[in-house]
Parts: sequence; structure tokens; C-alpha cells
Amino acid sequence: MRKSRLFPAVLLACLFLASCAPVIVGRTPQPAAPEEWEFSLNLGYPFLNSYKNDFPNGPTQTPAAQPVNLLLSRGVGGNTEVNGTLSLSYIPSLRLGGKTLLVGGTLPVAVDYGVSLPLDLGFDAGLLLSYPQPGVEPYGALRGFVTGVTNLPGLSGALTVGADIPAGTGNFFVEVTAHTTTQPYAPLLPLGFSIVPALGYRF
Repeated sequence: MRKSRLFPAVLLACLFLASCAPVIVGRTPQPAAPEEWEFSLNLGYPFLNSYKNDFPNGPTQTPAAQPVNLLLSRGVGGNTEVNGTLSLSYIPSLRLGGKTLLVGGTLPVAVDYGVSLPLDLGFDAGLLLSYPQPGVEPYGALRGFVTGVTNLPGLSGALTVGADIPAGTGNFFVEVTAHTTTQPYAPLLPLGFSIVPALGYRF
């Protein structure tokens, strides 16, 4: 009896994980240089918030980020890159997207956009900005997500702050994201959020 109750809960958590676009950013607004490749390994730990796990009164708490992201980017010119992110969890998911620099100079701003292809279709888009300084580049991102487009639609958002630090032949980064968690099967329930710390290295 206990196993029969546990299995649907685990399955639901897996489905929710797969329906989320990655929230780990791990990069600044500058796109990859034309005809050049960039690779980054991103590690995130989903920290659940203090909302009660109470279906009638609040959202069920499930992680908002995949624990491991592998990001591959290629510059295509015109201040634009195309990229792909493979997120590894119980159910792997793939995000295909791009990034275009809108404003350069001392405060670069870029638009980031993508489509996720897990069990269901999802879209995300947002703004990336940074303040380059010698030895460190603080950055931030504001992103919105539409998940479960063809099944159980849901909306969510994420705010990220982080820093990019040159290290060796690449860049080390550390960041934290506040990500709202909505339930696509019960959209009228109160919003919750998850705090997602992440770190990684971009080659």
C-alpha cells in the first residue's frame, strides 16, 4: 500500500522536473565569437522553500532546476549565438535556443530565448545584463517560462544574480536563482518559489 502511494508521487515529480526549462544561466550577455564554440558544465542544487507541501492550500514542492546542465554554444555572427543545453535528471531534457547582444559597452544587455523538448513543449525568454570589471563580471538575468504548451500549460519566472570570474583558459561562475513554481494541473493555487544556487566552468 505504501509503495502504491509513493510511485505516483515520484512519477509526478519526474514529470514536473521534465516540464521545466533549465533555470541555470551560467553565462554573461556576450555571445560566443563567430565560428567559435563554447562549452560549460553547470551544477545546480534545488533548495525548496518554506511553503507547506499542502495540495489544498499551496503548491507541492518539487525542485525547479536540473542538477546537471551541459551547455554548448556557437557564435553565428551578428552578435548572436545558437546553443543547446542537455539537462540531466530522472528524465533528461533538451533546450535549443540562442542569445543576441542588444547593447554593448560598459553595461551589455542581451536577449536569451529557447524552446525545451522534454515530455512536453516549453518556451522561455529573458534579458541578460552584466557589469564587466577587471577580474570579475557580475551579471543578472530576468526570464519567463511557458511550460506544458501541448498538455498542461503553466507560467513561471526566474530572477538570477551571479558573477563570472576568469580562471585558467576559461571562466568560473557562481550564481543563485529565485524561481517561481506553479502547478500546471492546478494554476489557481498560490505561487511558491525555489532558491537554486549553481556553479560551473565555461571552457
